[in-house]
Amino acid sequence: MTPVSEGAYLWFALQPDEQGSVARLCAVHHDGEALTYTAIRGLASVPVSIAAHGNAVWVLPDSGEEDVALQSMSASWNDRLAVWETKPESGFDRLPLLKGFGVVDAVVGTPSGPYVVGAASESGLRLTARLEKGSWSHLESISQPGQLFLAVSEDGAIAGLSRMGNQGPAHLTIRLGGTESEESIQLPDGLIRGLVDYKGTWVAAVERSKGIWVIGYLQDGGFTEWGVVDDLGSAASLLTGSSGSSIFQVRAGTPMVRQLDWLAGNAGQWQEIERRGAMEPLMWSVLVSLGLVLVVVVMVFGSRWSNASSVPDNVVLAPLGRRMLALTMDLLPGVGMAMGVMGAGMGMMLDAAISGPLPTTLPLLGLAGGGTALWCALWELVTGQTPGKWLLHLRVRSLHGHRLSWWQIVVRNVFKGLTVIVPPLGVFVLLSPMAQSPGDIAAGTIVLQQG
Repeated sequence: MTPVSEGAYLWFALQPDEQGSVARLCAVHHDGEALTYTAIRGLASVPVSIAAHGNAVWVLPDSGEEDVALQSMSASWNDRLAVWETKPESGFDRLPLLKGFGVVDAVVGTPSGPYVVGAASESGLRLTARLEKGSWSHLESISQPGQLFLAVSEDGAIAGLSRMGNQGPAHLTIRLGGTESEESIQLPDGLIRGLVDYKGTWVAAVERSKGIWVIGYLQDGGFTEWGVVDDLGSAASLLTGSSGSSIFQVRAGTPMVRQLDWLAGNAGQWQEIERRGAMEPLMWSVLVSLGLVLVVVVMVFGSRWSNASSVPDNVVLAPLGRRMLALTMDLLPGVGMAMGVMGAGMGMMLDAAISGPLPTTLPLLGLAGGGTALWCALWELVTGQTPGKWLLHLRVRSLHGHRLSWWQIVVRNVFKGLTVIVPPLGVFVLLSPMAQSPGDIAAGTIVLQQG
């Protein structure tokens, strides 16, 4: 069965493909009418189990050790940037070891953290533990022989459903806070295939025959049939989360879901979950960056000012360190404005600068570049200096020695905005004999040290 769980988002683990890729932890989001998934993390192997609650997801690696070492992370989808924001930004947070617990049979996410259940002993007893406030608490063992399914209700109650074989009563255990209740449930004949909570009522799925499930409510020790769903694979899973209730499966390497309409009493058609490709945005970024660099090169070397190669007399070029510090100060308003408008954090801003103008990062970089260009141009038009240059005693002058014209200010700062979008353009400063940026070369200007 494919490890899968749903909280605020649907999470699942994919097997390595035939091309030899690693196993992947994937997250799903709605892209208009379509469903798309993104491989968030690479995994050393397919995990034993994954569990999700809210934005958090816990992964149980297939280690075979007596000590249980869960890994965790959280993620949220940023609609404005169309990217996943994760914490940590790479890898996983490693949780404290659950020492000497042995084999884990099931993991489920709760509001306070993961809850784990061990494999059944010969007597049917299972160890249980919960992670709360950064430390593991061992709870009372539960008696649940057979294959076990766990579910969590909205109020934090944890239910476990199991049965020996395909016939006879099933055993339902419910834990809420410090209380526990046990109940015998009369289920239809067949393998138990899932357990979820629907608006405070436990719902179970039983495979009546191959590929056909009967789904019903667990009430008063019995099973009230909701409906029958067919066309199901052997690895299908019953889920419920923020997007409603559904059945998930991977068929021929393609993940797909089938939504359940509780009121109508039927299941919708299978909907394939499309993969968000990684190569297309990368190629797009490379093409956009090369295009902008080409435009800059043509404009710079086509400029009538670009043939200047010597420093005018009686002037001192601004030290590169001071220029970088002044630029950093002048970037803050534009970058801060872009982060505020797009709802992005500093980590996302740095990721955008490193990855370049992808389709998902171009809006953020474009706002930062445009805001920076506007901020600096207005200051230079009004006062002749940006705040950063004023604080560090730097001034921009024309190569001919006179004050800047309005068009030189505009051209120079347009190029500054382009450099924010494509940071490698800043290399021009190191290559130019007079430490000129692309904007300086195109506008015929130079940055000097005052006094």
